[in-house]
Amino acid sequence: MEHYTAIPERLWKLTSLNKTEQLLILSLPYCHLTNTKTSRKSLARVSGRSLSAVHKALNKLESLGLITKQTRKHEDGGHLSSTYIINDEAVEAALQERG
Repeated sequence: MEHYTAIPERLWKLTSLNKTEQLLILSLPYCHLTNTKTSRKSLARVSGRSLSAVHKALNKLESLGLITKQTRKHEDGGHLSSTYIINDEAVEAALQERG
């Protein structure tokens, strides 16, 4: 059985991003809908990109404000994997600047 996820059309219009950045921002809705973690490791597996490529792309998307990193902590204060969400307002602003 195959699963399909509708990707919001506005995300396809972010053409200023490189292929890995585009793939990751398009993968986030899929991950959230399928309850797949959005950790760097999970995103590398889902996207078929290397962990270093995912790391670099996520850093750029975060620096542009297009995604937000949410750091999770264990009860004992240790770090758990981070999760990433799309910043809808920043995406809309980027699309409006594009004209």
